[in-house]
Amino acid sequence: MDANLAGKRPIAAYVAGAEDYLALMKPRIMSLAVFTALVGFLSAVAMQLRGEQTGAGRAARRLFRFSILYLFLLFAILLIERELTAMPWRIAA
Repeated sequence: MDANLAGKRPIAAYVAGAEDYLALMKPRIMSLAVFTALVGFLSAVAMQLRGEQTGAGRAARRLFRFSILYLFLLFAILLIERELTAMPWRIAA
């Protein structure tokens, strides 16, 4: 046994509680999850468009509109989060 571990108790298994799941619902974590899912959707549509021969123009326009909406939402969320963290009562930490 290692000399540093001699006389110490083993670490017990940690059981997650309700407060741990609520901690994952913070705005920063949820926005990360949502925008990661949207990037996955964007990538899937782009890969579908890459292999498409007919109707590629319509699909490309749809992908372009989605990417513009995605960027708008991303920057809007960043601005909202910045304003909320600048307030004295600090919602998002």
